[in-house]
Amino acid sequence: LYLQSIYSTVRGVFSFEVTFTASAMPPKGGAPEPEAKVFYLRCTGGESAPAAVLAPKVGSLGVPPKKVGDDIMKSTMDWKGLRVMVKLTIINRQPTSEVVPFSAALILRALKEPPRDRKKGPKDIVHDG
Repeated sequence: LYLQSIYSTVRGVFSFEVTFTASAMPPKGGAPEPEAKVFYLRCTGGESAPAAVLAPKVGSLGVPPKKVGDDIMKSTMDWKGLRVMVKLTIINRQPTSEVVPFSAALILRALKEPPRDRKKGPKDIVHDG
């Protein structure tokens, strides 16, 4: 089993890529199975990741970054205003995203506090539950 990892930080969005390949030799006969590219992005829920951040990662795979950003925004609507990890899987130029929440995001979600604006909202909030 071959494992490759690449780490990068661009404009505050932390991401890394993991590629799994079963073997070096393709199977005999038939078309080879499509390789799944998996990216992990940490972004704010309910917001689209900037296309400038996604373009270097998914542009080489032939996937438009705007489509990926909209897909991430749809999957993170339940986590609006919270920083969550998103697992982005691309198979045959079709992106799918799913939320991989942190324990901090789960705690803040359990407190059922209203979403706040990151830019204009109050600072140093005391959480009570």
